[in-house]
Amino acid sequence: MCQDNRLGHSSTAVTTDTYRHVLPDLDHDATETRVTEYLVVIEGDGDSWSAYVPDLPGCVSAGASRDEGEQLIREAIALHIESMREHGEPIPAPLARGAIVVQVA
Repeated sequence: MCQDNRLGHSSTAVTTDTYRHVLPDLDHDATETRVTEYLVVIEGDGDSWSAYVPDLPGCVSAGASRDEGEQLIREAIALHIESMREHGEPIPAPLARGAIVVQVA
């Protein structure tokens, strides 16, 4: 059985959050910025949490708590995008959207 912890059931929690990242507006003056929001999937239970960004393949984090996992994924997003820029790679537009939690018996 797979159910969300927020519903009072004991199993691995899977949630989605959207994190904002400030990116230079590549279509305008280099001094202008825009906020881009990427969906983040957070999974975990107890002292083992991970997060990943579907729109940024390879952008992941792991921590001992949900809070640590969230902080680390924020840092990972910034570093991932910085590395892509340094390598001349295009920054993917955020396409993933929030999802619902489906209970399966």
